[in-house]
Amino acid sequence: MTHSDKFEEIHAPAHWASALINGDYSGLELSDVAALNNWLYQERGKTQLFYCVNVSDETFIARFRGLQTVLATYTFQVSP
Repeated sequence: MTHSDKFEEIHAPAHWASALINGDYSGLELSDVAALNNWLYQERGKTQLFYCVNVSDETFIARFRGLQTVLATYTFQVSP
């Protein structure tokens, strides 16, 4: 890591953890894969670098894109 590294915490569905951390989409339904890829496309459009480096062990229930779901806090390395 360099001094210019920036990290951002983002709340997203907990069941996306394996895909975001390990690139393993095998546990997701096709509709979840499409939703995740759409979300990633939108989030990546905001920065030059967008890489998930951590996910919290704790989860909570809240609205995500209009639906109640179990969320986790993900840490992403980003650059403006």
